Amino acid sequence: MEDAVTLSATLRRASPLTRRRALVILFALRGLAKKSDMTLSLTSITTALEFSMAGRPARFLFATGGHASVLRSHDRGGTWRIAYRVKGTSNDHMEEGVPPSDKMVTMEDIAKFLPSSESAKGRKWHLASECSATELKTQISHVTALDSMLAVCGSRAFLAVSVDRGMSFVCVKEEDIHSFMKDEPSASCESWQIEGVAFLSDQLLMFFSKNSLFSIELIHHHHKQQQQQFGVVAFGRVRLVKKFEVPVGCLKTFSQSGKFMCELFVSTKGLLHYSSDGGQSFLTFPHKIGIIRAIEPLDIVLRRREVPQLPNLLLTHMQSTATEETKSIKTGKYIYRAISRRDSVEEKDDGKQNVVDSGNWVTTGAFSYCSENVHYRVFLVGGIGTSILPYDYTALLFIAATLKDSNGRIGLLGSLAESVDYIPYVRSGAAEPISIALCRRPGSKGCVFARSNASGVSLSSDMGRSWTTPTQAYTVAVIAMDGGEFVCCNRRNVVCNIHGGSREVHSIPADLRVPYLTDAAVML
Repeated sequence: MEDAVTLSATLRRASPLTRRRALVILFALRGLAKKSDMTLSLTSITTALEFSMAGRPARFLFATGGHASVLRSHDRGGTWRIAYRVKGTSNDHMEEGVPPSDKMVTMEDIAKFLPSSESAKGRKWHLASECSATELKTQISHVTALDSMLAVCGSRAFLAVSVDRGMSFVCVKEEDIHSFMKDEPSASCESWQIEGVAFLSDQLLMFFSKNSLFSIELIHHHHKQQQQQFGVVAFGRVRLVKKFEVPVGCLKTFSQSGKFMCELFVSTKGLLHYSSDGGQSFLTFPHKIGIIRAIEPLDIVLRRREVPQLPNLLLTHMQSTATEETKSIKTGKYIYRAISRRDSVEEKDDGKQNVVDSGNWVTTGAFSYCSENVHYRVFLVGGIGTSILPYDYTALLFIAATLKDSNGRIGLLGSLAESVDYIPYVRSGAAEPISIALCRRPGSKGCVFARSNASGVSLSSDMGRSWTTPTQAYTVAVIAMDGGEFVCCNRRNVVCNIHGGSREVHSIPADLRVPYLTDAAVML
């Protein structure tokens, strides 16, 4: 029965293309069972359907917007409701309504989370009332999700986390974050902005402000025989992970197969910093494409044989023992290539030396592709500020590393950008959103890229070499969904669902009192 319920829920939230695909598979399984005179278990049918789906169906969509609001949608952006709104100060912890830890969860406990008709009417009246001062001062600008957890951040040192799919949120105390800014001139929670946030694991959250990267521990209090979505989270120690010389442009984490901790990417001007040990140490890759504001690995979507090969322009230079010999070579066009030497000893912010097992990173997962002893990986990136043109751009970025000896010490780190495509006359500011996404469309080779900024959303089906004309101006985020669909959240309170050549447009209801959107994320 549990398998049937799971399958039904999965199909309900899947795209139309995914549902049609599952229906075809069901007919095929039925025909096979009749022909072979065999009986398939519900578990085997469910497993076959899950592997036939074109991507994982989205569980929820979340969006942040005006009046310090977090929105949630269960139907791919068709309808929305308020999941959270900042009230009072960020020291207000929303822990009421959680069952006591020494008791089992009953249906009565769960029913407390469901609003009655009277409370629903009161909530609607409350939403129509005048905004509080905190709502007007605080702006939630970023949202990220991992499994059943959600984190949002914004102005006034605001940071909040939910571990129950957005049902309740717990805020970090302002003084815990502000204590790290006491040495900064004119630093105060009123002016301090948390500019990005990402989960490193279910026990560690990363965030940054200006040129400082921080982590905060997440402590889960699970009740006996209780699932995680009804758990309560508390915050542990805040730690300064690294202070960069220039402001951070992007913070992203991606799950690693078979590993507890996600891999971490942090971009600054002309550099991409990578860590697979939670920020204990970094590999720093130079590049020639300004400030990377968005990054997505191709190997998450592409099959292994579809990942582009390492270009000879980078391969030959990485194999050279002396990079100085290649500097005088001139070509007919500008090459976005950068190479640097690196030792296995890295200096931390406190001045102590940290021996990095970087060779192990290269050979195990971080750079799983290899061409003639040069390990590499490919990303779709978006950013601003190259040395050629100041406009927004997208590109394929190859990062590569060579091993110096059998001990696994790294000799050279390099990068090369291909298919660099500029968005004419658009230059996004530091606080303006740039978003990219990629997904596979069933029946087509490779995958489809999407990019968005103030000019709108454009798509590419040829690995970023050419792009469609932008539509839906002032898009703040584009999200890849199953079945080859993209959901685009517009600053003007509009959500657009792009599937193939058609579009579905939905508006946020006016009675929710969210005048504009700032970011969006998907929970799988």
